[in-house]
Amino acid sequence: MLVWLVLAISSAKGLRAFEESDYYDDGNEPTVENPEWMASLNDSLLLAEVSMPGTHDTVSFYGGDLVQTQSWSLIGQLRAGIRFLDIRCRHYFNTLPIYHGSVYQYTFFDHVIQDVIEFLTSYPTEAVIMRVKGEYLAEGNNETMFETVSKYLRMFRWHNFWLANRIPTLGECRGKIVIVQDFVGPIIGLQYSEINVEDHWEVWALFYWELDEKWNHIQRHLEETHRGDKSKMFITFTCGVGTMAFPYAVAWRVNHRLLDYLAQEGQSLKRVGIIGMDFPGGLLIEKIIQINFN
Repeated sequence: MLVWLVLAISSAKGLRAFEESDYYDDGNEPTVENPEWMASLNDSLLLAEVSMPGTHDTVSFYGGDLVQTQSWSLIGQLRAGIRFLDIRCRHYFNTLPIYHGSVYQYTFFDHVIQDVIEFLTSYPTEAVIMRVKGEYLAEGNNETMFETVSKYLRMFRWHNFWLANRIPTLGECRGKIVIVQDFVGPIIGLQYSEINVEDHWEVWALFYWELDEKWNHIQRHLEETHRGDKSKMFITFTCGVGTMAFPYAVAWRVNHRLLDYLAQEGQSLKRVGIIGMDFPGGLLIEKIIQINFN
């Protein structure tokens, strides 16, 4: 047993040598540019019909190997082609600092919104889906989280957002941030609880049976997405973490399998929905985008 533990820990800590590949990248900025890939998609497509690359814990850069899930800046991710953002906000004294678990990420919700709006101003053919999730312990508030989120959205003007609880067509939401609400309160935007989500994130260690189980969940959900109701939104998270499985180590292995799967099955897939990843590589992002043009 001790040998297995040593091997698992050694494997997890030995992967930082692999900074860039087709499927995994923890460099400072992406090596691919896909800033307006939605431009050639038909306006009549429901947003749920679009296959899009996304990131899990999109701006989790700090806290060490057990917490960090991305290395590219938010603008870098968007320029590479990422169109789903997973934004975790702590409700703290009527503000919304970004957290991953208990770890502060040195930015705020309004900074995130500002970056996305600047990107969409430059590339108005695009739409960005943003999950807004309550994270960690609320403290010191005399507003509800709904009131605080609404305050920030109002600050950036309502017309920059899609706030109806109805999946829009691409034509309806080009140039907008599509809010997905994942916190308690009156309805504002799409409801995360109504989306078909695969998120088995617990991977205790890097043993093959743990990784096989994780991959099986992913593959089954991608196949369900392909066959499923095109008017329903599907999100597949490929990330994982555990005591002896850091996010980057899981990503390095799972992203590889995902790229192989898309390379082998991609031509027959009509839709993979949203895929939320840690440390995605450039070719992996482009393989997901390409599904829309099969």
